[in-house]
Amino acid sequence: MLVDTGADVSLLPENYIDFLGIERSDLKREDADGLGRRSILVGKRRIRVDLEIAEHAHPRPLFRDCAARYLAQSHDKRSLEAIRVHVRLLMRHFGELQPQHIHDATLAPFIAERRAAGVSPTTINRTLEIARTILNRAARSYRDQDGYPLLNAIPPLIAMVPESRKPPYPITWEEQDRLFPALPAHLQPMALFAVNTGLRNSNVCGLQ
Repeated sequence: MLVDTGADVSLLPENYIDFLGIERSDLKREDADGLGRRSILVGKRRIRVDLEIAEHAHPRPLFRDCAARYLAQSHDKRSLEAIRVHVRLLMRHFGELQPQHIHDATLAPFIAERRAAGVSPTTINRTLEIARTILNRAARSYRDQDGYPLLNAIPPLIAMVPESRKPPYPITWEEQDRLFPALPAHLQPMALFAVNTGLRNSNVCGLQ
């Protein structure tokens, strides 16, 4: 039940006046603008009630709900274990936040904490990239049971941490002579193969 903003509040039932949270002292005002003041008060309360009803009808999802969807869709990826590590970090820091509250400002303390722990900018950026992917999918793909997007807003542009990457260079013969004897016997053929082919670590480690 909603009240017309032009209604005379003094004519409302006692229990409904209590429900609206109107002070009875306000009802006793006899000034010329009294009716207008009471109407504004009821109008504000009406908007609040409308919002509360809408909130209960469509409860807002949390970031952990979006992250769970992302993990469920990542089960067939070879990098699943690495994804889980990054998602756990995000869940610990932001799991109870609504997705629209994840942005550069809320991510800044997390980035500072990771840097203080000695984590490289590259690793931090991998976590931020997953956060960005989750938010993009929450806005564009993930829907609740009523068809509403889990993030009902434009996903934010998440800034990456500057990386100072060293340019790659071929390992010298002297470095090979020092490296290979220091490796366990079962890793020496793998390292020799990697040096001579230039394959990425993930490709070399995935060989049977």
